[in-house]
Amino acid sequence: MTPEEIGFFREDFLDGCDAPYASVFASEPWGTRTARERLVKIYRSPGFEGSVCVVGGRPPTRLEDRLREVGVGSVFLFTGLGIPAKDLYEKNGYGGVTDMAAKVKVL
Repeated sequence: MTPEEIGFFREDFLDGCDAPYASVFASEPWGTRTARERLVKIYRSPGFEGSVCVVGGRPPTRLEDRLREVGVGSVFLFTGLGIPAKDLYEKNGYGGVTDMAAKVKVL
């Protein structure tokens, strides 16, 4: 097994993340977009802080498979109810949690 760690997202990780990101945004409901440009804009947004799981020095492209390999049983994903991403996530097996609410506090 290769060493893994959770760390802060760095610009050089964009290369390992753009292919899976592109596959999501090339499908409905978005249509084709330039994933690399979008990721760079997100990365360079003021105040952006991201984290990434790094395996062998690079982010894995099949995160769900990797999580299963290390024994993770569930993934919690938070998204807005009124945006198209909700339907995409449900189509890919993410079910709704009806007894829970995500809340945010601006600091």
